[in-house]
Amino acid sequence: MKILVTGATGNVGKALLNRLDSARAEPYAGVCDGDRAKQVLGEAHRFCTVGFKRARYPKITVDAIFLMRPPQLTDPRPFENFS
Repeated sequence: MKILVTGATGNVGKALLNRLDSARAEPYAGVCDGDRAKQVLGEAHRFCTVGFKRARYPKITVDAIFLMRPPQLTDPRPFENFS
């Protein structure tokens, strides 16, 4: 199962990525800065670009999305096409 985790470099996102890895899922770390994400998470994870402010969304098909985002960005509609 492919699962997109936004906010992957934060406390909740990191913990969820690690848990999904141990559950043999295929988690994708949705990040806005790939270089920073590799420093925080390491090279072992799959990364895709997600940028709410610049309307940058991943071009992958996923089975589920864990949508962690700031409260001011409350519109989940851009992600409706990914599942």
